Amino acid sequence: MGIIKIFKRIKSSDFIGTQLSRFKMGQSYYAVIVSTINAVSLVTIAFAFEIWVLMLLFPSLLIGVFFIGYYMDKRNIFAKDVIKGNEMSYKFLLTSDYKLQDFNMVMTRAMLEVFTKISKNEPVDIDAFIKERYDEYVKRWEPKR
Repeated sequence: MGIIKIFKRIKSSDFIGTQLSRFKMGQSYYAVIVSTINAVSLVTIAFAFEIWVLMLLFPSLLIGVFFIGYYMDKRNIFAKDVIKGNEMSYKFLLTSDYKLQDFNMVMTRAMLEVFTKISKNEPVDIDAFIKERYDEYVKRWEPKR
């Protein structure tokens, strides 16, 4: 009976989510350690430090980084920053967004028409053809005075 319970527990999404969360946390700690080692190495290259000073400094820097990470995690600072950035970036569709989308559609249609004519062995002046489509696009988005 014990083995069946273990398999059911392993299959549960809660268990899998917990393990993935631990894996992600482990990756984060690894990234913090590697970044701290890189920072200390860069400081030693830039400034002349004795090895004993680095041996005393490294653990305190590492503990400080973990405390900052713990504080940011508890206060949910990074997630709030990302959410606020998304909210500010994607709150409104701007005219430039519409123009860019329209321009992409015009060029896609033009290229499809050119490829269709080429496949039917019809003569086509690609530069004039695309210029004609581009002029239509410019007229459509010309400011009304």
